[in-house]
Amino acid sequence: MYPPAHYQSDNTALLNTLVAEFPLATVMFQQDNSGWPHISHLPFIWHDGKLLGHLSRAHPLALELNRQETTIKLIFNGPDGYISPNYSQQEQKVPTWNYAKLVVDGSAKSVSEPQEKIALMTVISDHFEHQLAQQFATQPWLMSALSTPNLSAMLNAISVFTIEVTALHGHLKLSQNKSAVTVGKICQQLTKHQQPALARIIKMAQA
Repeated sequence: MYPPAHYQSDNTALLNTLVAEFPLATVMFQQDNSGWPHISHLPFIWHDGKLLGHLSRAHPLALELNRQETTIKLIFNGPDGYISPNYSQQEQKVPTWNYAKLVVDGSAKSVSEPQEKIALMTVISDHFEHQLAQQFATQPWLMSALSTPNLSAMLNAISVFTIEVTALHGHLKLSQNKSAVTVGKICQQLTKHQQPALARIIKMAQA
């Protein structure tokens, strides 16, 4: 099986971190038995044990969800980067590439009731506004700032949906097969080379 077992992970804290910090997922689902899956990119958050997202009503997935629940696959793309042998010559003899990916299998279902759509869009916007406020000390925008006509227009333009997750697959090539000393040297160099996110995820993978 590939990736090798030592690069697969069910580390819940780490996998949740990938969703929280890299919420824009690659979305795939089978559309009209065309042979090729539809591929696009949408942001998600965890909410009540499910993944929560929204998209334009003209999006192919929204059209599919209008007809039925849909089997879906998401790929959350965490940090990645080149690992030079110079980072730790004792164990890292050749160049390689480290990465963190989360593959999610699930079933997507549209939310149609207007008040529930408003409530879930409030959850989504509050989530990302809170992140902005923490990072940049900004004043959060609130859904309540929308006028009734603008709120109605937004609801008519979007589809809100949830995903019941059936499987999580952590594909994490993060120097797990190296010693703690080597991992420390790799992380030190990555931080020095302006890749602190990758360094931090590598450290989490060692726990």
